[in-house]
Amino acid sequence: MIRLEILTTNYNHGLYLPELIESVARQHRPGVGMFVIDDASKDDSVDILTKAAAKHAWLRFVVNEQNRGIQHNIHQLLHQSQAEFISFQAADDILLSGFVEQTLSAFERYPQAGLCSGLSRLIDASGKEIGLCNPNPFPTNDLLFIPPRDALQTFMHFGCWIQGNTTSYPRKVLLNAGGFRPELHSFCDSFVQRLIALQHGSCFIPRPIAAWRRLQSGYSATTGADPKISREIQTCAVTLMREQPALFPESYIRAWEKRWIFTTVTARADQSREKLLNELSVLLPGSALRALKSFLIFLLNFAVKFVWLGAIITLVPQDACRRAFFLAKNRFLRSFFPRKR
Repeated sequence: MIRLEILTTNYNHGLYLPELIESVARQHRPGVGMFVIDDASKDDSVDILTKAAAKHAWLRFVVNEQNRGIQHNIHQLLHQSQAEFISFQAADDILLSGFVEQTLSAFERYPQAGLCSGLSRLIDASGKEIGLCNPNPFPTNDLLFIPPRDALQTFMHFGCWIQGNTTSYPRKVLLNAGGFRPELHSFCDSFVQRLIALQHGSCFIPRPIAAWRRLQSGYSATTGADPKISREIQTCAVTLMREQPALFPESYIRAWEKRWIFTTVTARADQSREKLLNELSVLLPGSALRALKSFLIFLLNFAVKFVWLGAIITLVPQDACRRAFFLAKNRFLRSFFPRKR
């Protein structure tokens, strides 16, 4: 019987898909399965899945005849899975050692929990580790249960600590919470995570259990940096929160809105920087132009840091503004005036 099923939607990610499948195979606990919907990929993804399914009995997949989009696919995955617990993974992400073991152990210890998450490593397109996505917000190195009353305070003062690629849910809890609302686009998982944490409480594993491959072409990056979609997400999320004032007080909604605007501003700035750098790599080839390119990169980084600093000062919630300002100021100064050793 499958207790925890990894659910994945794939489109043209044949380059990364084998790495995810093998990371599932390395999990040393029985009762794990994997269900993939291939969204009419045009690369070798279907061949990869066919060979992997012949090798691993716990892997199953279906292939869409035409591209249906990520929101349709995750809805199908949620409703077609029969596992007790489920975890959604992007086709380019990786499970680290102990993901399944520690997740199931957490649910066994705290059966009332509505979800379980942990720390996530950040990797680039080649798989090189960049660092942690977010630091540990809790002063502990042990498995932790955060009851609903504490979750709200943590959301207010730290933000959301729940990393989507590390998160697993009791399937029935996620269904009862309404699943992933397509009108929220890339924020659909983060919204329901907040909702469940405030209703049931959540477990937190204070060590890396998965790796997120950050790509500029990723779903979160493309939607988060689009001002129109970002505004649509903001409006819809606020409406949904205000429908449940007992869970989302107005003070939290105002704080979340400011954080969301800040995130959108910085995402847009980062995307513009990457686009210009990519164009420079084509327009300015050769060693003779490296100095000019380096100077332009310096100016661009300076502009992004300026926007980042200004956004913090004006948009971060007031209760965290002073701390964020000093962190930003120190980061800004160290990047241009490193300490002499």
